[in-house]
Amino acid sequence: MVNELFGEPGQLQSAWLRLSNAELPDYRQLEDWLKWLAFKTAGNPVISHFDPEAVLQSYTTTRSNTSLSRVTGGPVDNTLRVSRLFNRQLIFLAHLDLIAFKGSQYSPAKVQFGLALACAAWRRMGTSRNRGWGEIEVVLEDETGQDLCTPALQELGSLMDLTHQ
Repeated sequence: MVNELFGEPGQLQSAWLRLSNAELPDYRQLEDWLKWLAFKTAGNPVISHFDPEAVLQSYTTTRSNTSLSRVTGGPVDNTLRVSRLFNRQLIFLAHLDLIAFKGSQYSPAKVQFGLALACAAWRRMGTSRNRGWGEIEVVLEDETGQDLCTPALQELGSLMDLTHQ
């Protein structure tokens, strides 16, 4: 199901999942406002805090880390890494569609169930050093705003209970 849902490299036909770019909830209004501001302030050197680097810095931060030598306790040469991270509390929204294709062996309900389980697993991304610096929350809702992850987890729990009886 994973390969049908997300696709495989070199696959000739599309996978079920069609996912848009994730954007800030007010991205379109912000983009229009920044374009207007850039037009109104063109050539004005006083307004410099709206350049792309300044906008990037307002939404992200960087973290540096390096390996330490067990012998000397000092940094190991050529191990400095700098990562750009999103600031906490940012929300990104993406639209997705599940589109069945000819020859699929799964029903839309089964694929939706699989996607809901994948989203539930992503909820733990970032909770340890090797999986990221922060925490993320992934919410999967249908067109009406109904949560799809919780019922999928409950159904999975019921299935697991049945297999252990």
